[in-house]
Amino acid sequence: MMESKTESMNVAGRTKQFEIDGVMVKPASSELIVDNVPILVEDKVMKVLVYLITNPDRIVSREELFKHIWPNVFVSQASLNRCIAILRKLLNDQSSKPRIIRTIRNQGYRIICPVHSLEDKQEIRKRPTFQNGFKKAVQMSYGIITIMAAIFLVTIFFCVIAGSVG
Repeated sequence: MMESKTESMNVAGRTKQFEIDGVMVKPASSELIVDNVPILVEDKVMKVLVYLITNPDRIVSREELFKHIWPNVFVSQASLNRCIAILRKLLNDQSSKPRIIRTIRNQGYRIICPVHSLEDKQEIRKRPTFQNGFKKAVQMSYGIITIMAAIFLVTIFFCVIAGSVG
């Protein structure tokens, strides 16, 4: 029987927080922090996410998720499908082009992005993702191009003025 790492979430009475793809996961308060905006997440949806991110190096079967998230309760496949769909929407992930949660056909699910574990009391800084860094680089490029265009136009303006004065 495969033992879950979920029990290791509590370290010396403090609940760990996680970061995946630039999103802060706060299990104790059932929140995701997306672009510095807190989003409340349903209890079962958070439990599915935490179970997956505390088992990042392997495929987690649907049966294992049912056993650990809904122990001693019969639930349909639709309940798990709904949780995964909500997570993908909140995390801006797609099943066709997954960045975070990959469906392994007939086997289960797997977290495919790096998982960073953080403790509650620790100061947490948002780590830039490739997408965030790329977006900032493009924004800076537009700013630099705008400044260069303004300098060019001012230079041409003064050349025209100087040419017409003389």
